[in-house]
Amino acid sequence: MAAIDTLQLSRVLRDRAGFSQDAAEATAEALGAAIGGEVATKTDLAALKSELKADIAAVRTELKADINELRNELKADITELRTELKGDIAALRTELKGDIAGNSADIAGIKADIRLLRWQIAVTWALSLAILIKLFVH
Repeated sequence: MAAIDTLQLSRVLRDRAGFSQDAAEATAEALGAAIGGEVATKTDLAALKSELKADIAAVRTELKADINELRNELKADITELRTELKGDIAALRTELKGDIAGNSADIAGIKADIRLLRWQIAVTWALSLAILIKLFVH
């Protein structure tokens, strides 16, 4: 940071702006006190710009590393989930095949029962018809 050269400023104010010696010195001192050494030079700004560029580059590098790390973690998680899902699907498929086989056996048993019931109904009808015929014939 550069401070204002109050002596040079007072001379410029006196010689070029037509200020009196006292007015020029008072103005230069007041301006120097008001600014208080807080004026940045082009060199100061260039240095700050370089620092900011370096900081931005460091943050960019860090973010890229973090993004890559997250990407790798997500890929691993997705792979793990895919493996789990494949296992779950295989287990469900096996369970469903077992259920279907059990249902097929149940259906076969029901079909056999239906055939027996048909047979029993036919015999019952035949006996009922024989009884009715015997009642009307005699």
